[in-house]
Amino acid sequence: MQLYKEQGPHIHSVNSASATLFDVILALLAPVCMAVFYYGFRAFFLVLTSCVVCLLADYLGMFLRTRTIDFSDRSAAITGLILALMLPASVPYWMVVIGGLFAILVVKQPFGGFGKNIFNPAAAAFAFLAICWTPRVFTFPLPLADLPVFGEATVRLTPGMLLSLQNGAMPSNSWFDVLLGNYPGPMGGTSVLVLASCLIFLLFRRSIRFQATVGYLLSVAGVAFLVPRVLEHQGASVFYEVFSGYTLFIAIFVITDMITAPKRRGALWLYALIAGMLTMAFRMVGSLPDASLFAILFANAISGALDTWLYDDRFVSKWLMKGGRRREKAA
Repeated sequence: MQLYKEQGPHIHSVNSASATLFDVILALLAPVCMAVFYYGFRAFFLVLTSCVVCLLADYLGMFLRTRTIDFSDRSAAITGLILALMLPASVPYWMVVIGGLFAILVVKQPFGGFGKNIFNPAAAAFAFLAICWTPRVFTFPLPLADLPVFGEATVRLTPGMLLSLQNGAMPSNSWFDVLLGNYPGPMGGTSVLVLASCLIFLLFRRSIRFQATVGYLLSVAGVAFLVPRVLEHQGASVFYEVFSGYTLFIAIFVITDMITAPKRRGALWLYALIAGMLTMAFRMVGSLPDASLFAILFANAISGALDTWLYDDRFVSKWLMKGGRRREKAA
């Protein structure tokens, strides 16, 4: 029998992919409940529409590729949940439909379906919607506003807290409101306490790797501390950069995506640090109030390269040889 030497990684996990996806769905139900609490049944039906569209598009994509349809695959439902929860509760239903179709039929299925997509489908769909309909994506209704379940939302819309930081001013929302999620923002990305409970649950279940979440949050906080956008309030600036907008939601549900993130620990740390620094760079120089998802997409693009370059035998051997020569000269 002839054996072939292949490049790793060779990962062993106590969780199957199906169990991991189910855990993520359970964790996402908590921000869904908070979205319904703050924005009523419109939020529920937006999330439901997003999930149904993503699932149907996934089945259509597999049918067009003449692949056996796997009705037990929950990845499309997760894409629908994440996409909807990152949007305002005021978005029209047609935007959710377009986003779901783009996520599955443009970003996921053309690359081979589950496990083979290069970019996170929900992040790519959000970026597409943000470019095409910027005002609708980055203006939010007030919590507990009287939103119609169907039809156009005609309530007052306000920009998020990150726009204040972009203009060099501190947000007027209190820290307590940020912890509870009682401020205008994306449907599922506002309540710090709820998202923290989701993080604890997923870490306890070993459904996500802490390196991605911790590395990303530390990177965002570090850049915000060293280069604050509001110089007079350095500590508060760090707090709002980390806990407002999409940062915490991304750190838990997007950057931890087991398909698009590196498989090795060292590469995963570097991946998360790069994504965090790019997030802050895009916020400081970009025109959008928050370009965090664009930073994630860039990190997705280099994920495979990080896994390969950092652990390539020739790269490591060359680095070790240089280090050895330096030690010999020093001696």
